[in-house]
Amino acid sequence: MEKFDTDRLNNLSIKEVVDRLGLLLCKNKCLCFIHEEKTPSFHIFPKKNIWKCFGCGAGGNVIRLVEEFNGYDFKEACKWLSNEFGIASYNVKQPIKREIISKNKSVADCKADSEIYNWFFENLTVTDSAKRFIKNRKYPDEVVEQYNLKGLDDCISFFEKCKAKWTVERLLKCGLAKENVNEETGEITYKFTWWTNTLFFPFYDNDGNIIYLQGRTLNPQYEKKYKYVNLNEVETVPFNLPILKTPLKENVLVITEGVTDCISCCLMGRPAVGIIGASGFKRKYVKQLKDFNIYVIPDKDKSQAGEKFANKIISDFATIGKTVRVVHLPEDCKDISEYYMNK
Repeated sequence: MEKFDTDRLNNLSIKEVVDRLGLLLCKNKCLCFIHEEKTPSFHIFPKKNIWKCFGCGAGGNVIRLVEEFNGYDFKEACKWLSNEFGIASYNVKQPIKREIISKNKSVADCKADSEIYNWFFENLTVTDSAKRFIKNRKYPDEVVEQYNLKGLDDCISFFEKCKAKWTVERLLKCGLAKENVNEETGEITYKFTWWTNTLFFPFYDNDGNIIYLQGRTLNPQYEKKYKYVNLNEVETVPFNLPILKTPLKENVLVITEGVTDCISCCLMGRPAVGIIGASGFKRKYVKQLKDFNIYVIPDKDKSQAGEKFANKIISDFATIGKTVRVVHLPEDCKDISEYYMNK
């Protein structure tokens, strides 16, 4: 008679188990495989390592998920998990064949919505907290208008204004809102992506449309953990793309890590585009930037993220045989913004 370590099996990561079963999740949810539906109601909760469908009410632990999905009894489910995760080896009967619906069909991917983003910035102001940040960064006054910088203090009221103008569904799809599911009741609520004093940076395409935006947290209470808050689930793009249409001296373009470094670099007379995150450079950007003489100025940090940022760019441009020049900051400056402020 087989004996199974059920505690060990139920402690296997539900995310990994779902992946092995072939379920395709988006934001930890998908269409339920037990019943027909058009709106995803199957959710996993990684912190509790459980799953639940708020449509049909089914749910439980890891073993129960394998039972339901594969059409197994308890013993067969334990055997399957033991085999799949290399705990033991058993002969297991064939599972039920299920049609897996891709996440693209079950949950629409979030994407940019220039109409909403343009309205967003038209309805924001330059708040006092935004002005203080700009002053502390030693930016000249014209930077506010040049980059259309705006601020927001009362996020709750502004979210209500957004919902009154646009549908919640559209706000979700363009990343201005996010869905929150109560793990106990399944109640779904919708929250604004930002929740405290924030400075916003618009990202324009070459035609002057806002195609992305990023928030810089100004509240000291959250600043350390949530310094920059991006659109929810929307693909990032480079900051300051319109500069590519202007004549550049010796055709030199600097690639910086982050928006504020990009602005600081431009203020020092070195045209730049900013990339969100140390790993945010995408190979498809090479085609867009291939005609420029590219320079990279990596941040100086203990994690060496700056060097990895530079190496990724060097590697991607090497695929077309183009050399990227790296400029290192003085030892007493951690990034371009600090260099600009000290200068």
